[in-house]
Amino acid sequence: MRAFEPVSIDEAEKMTAQLQAAIAAARTAAATDTVDAFMQDVIARLGNPELACDPSFRTWCAANHGLLTSRQTAERWCCWRVD
Repeated sequence: MRAFEPVSIDEAEKMTAQLQAAIAAARTAAATDTVDAFMQDVIARLGNPELACDPSFRTWCAANHGLLTSRQTAERWCCWRVD
């Protein structure tokens, strides 16, 4: 059996804050990865890899992530972004 050393309340609060910060960072990274994967799927549907460098396209994908499918986002991008 493994023994645990007692810690003070201050140390426990500090460790808890560090753990919560690490969890928040991991959740942010996971969300970013999901948006990037969604954006890449939309780009693949549109067949235009240059869109990855377009700030308005990136914003469009981030805003529609979780609301529309990648197909719907691609279709609406074509309708919204008429050159």
